[in-house]
Amino acid sequence: MRKDRFGTLRQLCCNYPYSALRKWVHRFAHHGVQSLADRPRSGRPPTVTGALAHHLDRLVDHDPLQHGSSHSQWSCQALATVLARQTGVQLSRESVRAVLKKTTIRQKANVCYSR
Repeated sequence: MRKDRFGTLRQLCCNYPYSALRKWVHRFAHHGVQSLADRPRSGRPPTVTGALAHHLDRLVDHDPLQHGSSHSQWSCQALATVLARQTGVQLSRESVRAVLKKTTIRQKANVCYSR
């Protein structure tokens, strides 16, 4: 009977493993809702925060010529250089490109995405 309840719960919870569901139910039963919140994760924290991506979004809206570029279209390298000068955060050209690719910034006309 108990396994059947977990089976039904498992179907509702996008097919998480039985062990994970059991752990969550156990945590909830002993410590309440607050115990189900995400715990800190190991590993390196992301370099590009939401605030930095937002700053990059605003920067793309500006004319590159206003920031000392000799071109009328942003390159990822030029964005990385200006971003480093304004925020002090050093990002590679590829990191800037990845942020642009993940967001709607790529739809803006004045950015060059060539590698």
